[in-house]
Amino acid sequence: MLDKALNLRPDIFIPDIEDSVPEDQKIIARDLIQKKINDFAQTNIPIMPRLNALSTIYIEKEISELTSEKIYGFTIGKIKMANDIKQLDELLSRAENNQSISPGKIKVIPWLESAEGVLNAREIASSSDRIVALAFGGEDFAQDMGIERTQNELNLEYPRQSVALAARAAGIYAIDTPYFNYKDNEGLTTNINYVKNIGFKGKFAIHPMQIDIINKHFSPSQEEINHAREVVKTFDTAMQEGRGSTSLNGKVIDMPVYKRAKDILNLDN
Repeated sequence: MLDKALNLRPDIFIPDIEDSVPEDQKIIARDLIQKKINDFAQTNIPIMPRLNALSTIYIEKEISELTSEKIYGFTIGKIKMANDIKQLDELLSRAENNQSISPGKIKVIPWLESAEGVLNAREIASSSDRIVALAFGGEDFAQDMGIERTQNELNLEYPRQSVALAARAAGIYAIDTPYFNYKDNEGLTTNINYVKNIGFKGKFAIHPMQIDIINKHFSPSQEEINHAREVVKTFDTAMQEGRGSTSLNGKVIDMPVYKRAKDILNLDN
């Protein structure tokens, strides 16, 4: 599976040592990923292995063995409070020092997968400069709450919005939980459009078939890009004329609309 992944073009490679690996295979998986890091680095795509939780016996060895200049950082599951990030930061700082890596270079994406983690999302998001995004883990969250993850996922609406809000307030990205029915492209598209509209900027793929669909729907369409250009052009002209608002095709354009259009164009770049 790792060899096949080398032919893919995701935004980030996330080789997993956590939930997809049986307990008696954790060390084997860690060692295998360590051996493959050079191959992944040659793709010039960032690498962020997914580590076991801080409460496990594996975490210290995983960080010490996998930390190198070749990786961008780590994703780590089951983060519940800002103090978890402090503990993680200490382990990473030690590993960076041992590897002569610049302090703070190794970045982190914490997974919020429990009621406690979601309720502490704001504090977690702003607890370290290492954090580049928050990840929402829907499957583990449902398990923690003792509920089923329904098809429409309405029972995940509050935690999703909480994670998206916390990430935005901290100036980082929110990345959504994987969509497990990897053969249901229509369901995946519907799911993406929903989470995109509440503030998520990306989604984890559980299968290679999902990558192109995720990239397509999180990227602005050509129609959206063209409209954004028109909005920016129209509002720039209005500002030059001393006006703080204008209109385009019968709709008011003010500063928030202008900034949203600029954000779309920045995503396109």
